[in-house]
Amino acid sequence: MKNKSVNTGLAGIIVFLLLTGFQANAQRGGGYGQGRGNGDGPGPMNRMETMLDLSDEQETQIEKVHLDFQKETLTVWNKIREKSAQLNTLITEGADKNKIDQLVEEIEDLRTEVNKARISTHLKVRELLTDEQKVKFDNHFANRFGMPGYRGGMRWPGRGWN
Repeated sequence: MKNKSVNTGLAGIIVFLLLTGFQANAQRGGGYGQGRGNGDGPGPMNRMETMLDLSDEQETQIEKVHLDFQKETLTVWNKIREKSAQLNTLITEGADKNKIDQLVEEIEDLRTEVNKARISTHLKVRELLTDEQKVKFDNHFANRFGMPGYRGGMRWPGRGWN
């Protein structure tokens, strides 16, 4: 009798997990900021297409610029990850502060390299736009990076900049 109730309980748990797993998968991929950004979902490229009303030629050119950026920065990001792991090791081992400081500076130099490439990519994309599209593009990034309430602005909810 006890085995039967255990088997029933296990079967109930398995059914519950299957049902909640399917529910969780149904919730994925529909929100803002999700998607790969390749123009066929709600990702950044699709939002840019919609916001700027890009031509097919512009879409193709912009996708190439973004791909070039990703290729250019992939090795740099790998170096950043590697050096960050080294930094964590040095910190946990209680290494010399000068070694830690040197590694921090190397990581920041690599991040600067990525940021320069990001800005260069932004400018290349901007060159592909019409004057009307440039105004929308510029306004979007001014609001995104320079206004309160946005990640790059003065206030970021929950970060103590109230």
